[in-house]
Amino acid sequence: MVRKGQGRNAHKRTVMYDGQREGWVGWERIVRLFEQAKRLDTETGINEYGLYFVTLFETGARISEARYLTPDQFVWNDDYIKVFNVDVLKRRDSIRVRNIIIKREGDPLSDALIKYVENCTTHYLFPGYGEQFSTEITNDSRPASRTHIWKRITEIDEHIFPHLLRSMRAFSLTAKKEFGGRDFDAWTLRSWYQWSSMNSALSYVGNRDERQILEALDLRPDNTLNYRRTDI
Repeated sequence: MVRKGQGRNAHKRTVMYDGQREGWVGWERIVRLFEQAKRLDTETGINEYGLYFVTLFETGARISEARYLTPDQFVWNDDYIKVFNVDVLKRRDSIRVRNIIIKREGDPLSDALIKYVENCTTHYLFPGYGEQFSTEITNDSRPASRTHIWKRITEIDEHIFPHLLRSMRAFSLTAKKEFGGRDFDAWTLRSWYQWSSMNSALSYVGNRDERQILEALDLRPDNTLNYRRTDI
């Protein structure tokens, strides 16, 4: 059953969540989708499917943000991947840039993200192409278009789309550690995504009591919050 306000991709969202409830589907499902993306790269010789999938999921970035990423924004060590100065391009967000910290332990896609960044020889991580989106002639002066990235992601599986990967990343962070998550609370998730409003973070919190407490606080976007630091 589709709830009012779910939008045109509601049927896809329901299938991705196994038709039960919105929540974390587990690393096994995410890795299977990534493997499917890599198979498409091999079959087509395009080498974009895996790159787009792993980057959008790991960073939790919108297409409009991810398409402008450059390799020099990424640094990493044995414990973390850090992505600096990612532009936040949604108009109503008061925050202009965010820094992303990805913990590598327990994250089966982190090594793949590093490999893609290391092997990138273009200015943009998602380089643009000629007018016909030729896979042979790159146009390094601009990034790939939103339409092009969207098309590639939806070709991986008919039930996924770019913003769903952003949502699934949020669910992976709030999931309990025994299920491969990071056990983020709403405060920490809001800080990780740098959302201007607490409402976005509340929708991903699995603890109903916590949601009720935070909603009772009547937090508004202009509130100054002291985020609780957790193991990120």
